[in-house]
Amino acid sequence: MKRRPRKRTKYKHYARSIAIAAIVVSVAMLFVWPYLRSAFLTLLIPVGRGYAGTLEDQVKGTALFSGGSALIVAPADGTLNLQVKDNDSVRVGQVLATVGDSGTGAEFADSIAKARANLASYERETAEEFSLLRSEVQDAYQGALISLLGSRQAFVSGDTLGALAEESSLALKEQAIKGKRERLSAIEDQRGSLAKTAAMLEQAMATSRVNILSPSAGVFSSRFSEADRKIPGLSLSDKDASEIMALCREVQDAAETRVENGKTVKMGDPIGRVVTGTDISFYLPVKTEERPALRQGQSVTLRFSDGSEARAAVTTVVDARPPGYSVISGNLDILTGQRGTGSADVTLVASRNSGTVIPTGSILEMDGETGVLLIQRTYAHFAPVEILSTQGARSVVKGISETNEIVLKPKRFLEGRRVR
Repeated sequence: MKRRPRKRTKYKHYARSIAIAAIVVSVAMLFVWPYLRSAFLTLLIPVGRGYAGTLEDQVKGTALFSGGSALIVAPADGTLNLQVKDNDSVRVGQVLATVGDSGTGAEFADSIAKARANLASYERETAEEFSLLRSEVQDAYQGALISLLGSRQAFVSGDTLGALAEESSLALKEQAIKGKRERLSAIEDQRGSLAKTAAMLEQAMATSRVNILSPSAGVFSSRFSEADRKIPGLSLSDKDASEIMALCREVQDAAETRVENGKTVKMGDPIGRVVTGTDISFYLPVKTEERPALRQGQSVTLRFSDGSEARAAVTTVVDARPPGYSVISGNLDILTGQRGTGSADVTLVASRNSGTVIPTGSILEMDGETGVLLIQRTYAHFAPVEILSTQGARSVVKGISETNEIVLKPKRFLEGRRVR
């Protein structure tokens, strides 16, 4: 009978200890519960921020180029005597080389002397204007480049008004360039006509040599490949993507040839080319699923592997040739350097958009609107956004800033609910 009170005392002690422990745990949970809840929600509902940036709607591939240079061939059999050197600037009708017996002199008639005098007189009359126009065109090109870079920098920095102003300035400078180039072309055309007349008389009356004339203004190069001979004769607009890709590989594998002065040539043999850098067409085969949305006449940028860029206008976009592939074609007004007929790895940039870059998966549709779940304090609320462009897993949007927190994997039922 004496042991029972001891058991009751022992049970009371256990109960008191359990009660104290429960109270301690409850108090602790009261303080740590917000942190536990936040950790639990963070684990289930990932949250993040976007960043201010620019996305390009682009596609990469290997493009085939046609034009931009004229292949020069020997008009007769004989010994080649080059009159110009590699990288020399040449004009329309200028003698590039002669073929024939260079040791025998040719006699010129009065008509040839008169034609040459007319040409020399015209060159003297237009020399100052021609030089001035060339200098102005060069300055205008530099100014256009500065405006183009300024427009891009303004877009990247989010200065839309500044970007539009730079684009307007660029348009005016491009118009000024066009007018000056047209006048330069007119001078060259007239000079070319006089030069051709004199050269034709010389060739007709020469007894021992044939002059090879430059068909256009540009830069002379004694280097050429079989592609310079083959590509201009092909109807590239009729080729599908697989044929264009095969031609690109053929062009890249083609060996380059250089003609040496004093070489014996036959009629039709190539002796070099004149690189004009103008009136160039491009053909870019790509996977249809990767190509940007393009329209006829749209202005795009071609970026080369060396970092240089050129503006181009889209002429056609042909899909399903063959199925799953498309061919984008267009024209370039001018392309600097020694490019012309050939192929190159390029990135075609259809558009650039600046704004807040967020994961594409964080965008959802609600009640016919596109938006994100924006976190206001600890609750998620739907905020509409405008999608400017999408590039794979990233989209650039307008309507939120890079400082806003958003739900990275949104669900419709989270609208109005606590997520933090």
